[in-house]
Amino acid sequence: MAWLSALAASGPNAVPLRAVIRLTAPADEALLRRVRGQVSDLAVDVVVDRGNRLEADLSAQVHAARDLARARDARAVVWFRHLDGGGVVVHVAQPAEDALLVRWVDAGSGGAALDRSARAEAVALVVRSALRALAAGGRVGVAMPDHPAAAAAPPTPEVPAVAATAPSGPARAPPPAPAPPPAPPPGAPGWHWITAVGWQAVKGGDSLWQQGLSAVLGVGRGRLSLTLDGSLGIPSTLTDDKTSLDLARHAAAASVRVAAFQRPTLSATVGLAVGAIAFARTQAIALSPDVMPSPGQVTTAAFVGPAVELLWRLTRGRPVWLDARVGTDLVLGAPELGYQRGTLFVPRNSLWPVEPRLGLALVLEEP
Repeated sequence: MAWLSALAASGPNAVPLRAVIRLTAPADEALLRRVRGQVSDLAVDVVVDRGNRLEADLSAQVHAARDLARARDARAVVWFRHLDGGGVVVHVAQPAEDALLVRWVDAGSGGAALDRSARAEAVALVVRSALRALAAGGRVGVAMPDHPAAAAAPPTPEVPAVAATAPSGPARAPPPAPAPPPAPPPGAPGWHWITAVGWQAVKGGDSLWQQGLSAVLGVGRGRLSLTLDGSLGIPSTLTDDKTSLDLARHAAAASVRVAAFQRPTLSATVGLAVGAIAFARTQAIALSPDVMPSPGQVTTAAFVGPAVELLWRLTRGRPVWLDARVGTDLVLGAPELGYQRGTLFVPRNSLWPVEPRLGLALVLEEP
């Protein structure tokens, strides 16, 4: 659901700097854990992007960083390149400023060799310094390359001149060099987990508010999220001059949401849920001697529920959001409560087929 120039500390009310950290090798997972620990006290929003491999050259890597920053609305992109000797090259790009920082963390040698843990900590310190500077308004080191730098040609060895006979035919031009292979496309944003717990209230009738616990579990990628939504209702008491009964509303649905507006600390989504509602009625209590109460019953009905949500990020260190939502449930086959007098049904409570819904929840996103 990455950054360097000045090292001024960010203020407590600073807008978090969104940084995408690319993971393209198994060793990157250990580096990510160290980086998270180092930047936990900074105004930095870490977004993880997992891919199968790193692009072949620096120009293609920079191109992928630009695309990732645009797709994730990020100001910085961080990635790592592992060398054969155990060293790590750290890249911190700031695409909006067309800037790139490259630092090499040496593996050391002999008695000064760094173990894997110390090397990961050194990499994390490089990333922390860069992100801290960028969060304070700084800029990374040098301009991004638009094309891969050509390797310097080795010097031509001097050979003694020899006599040669001119060819009888015209000289042939050397065959053209093969075109370089196209750079692989940039990796797409990775999936992340979404969990939420909250409270909701549904207006089910003229004098009926049905409340209960709500929960969400699902996955997200970029601006899209797919979730399973559920609610467990608290019984509401309905009383007239003849009977008293409790009615609870439980629901389960599959939902799809799309972020219409997305910023590091604020987001707005529109969504649609499709599922079923279970209206659980207890056995009625007779308040009049001429009424025989019927046993408890559960009535199910399908529903479709469009909704709008506004999410506000609560913490800088972890992606925890406060979610306020407003929606409407279109209930297909809402039940009606009443009395049976012979063949005649006398309505008592009619539940609305269109039920407004309000909710408040805490949402956690994890890679």
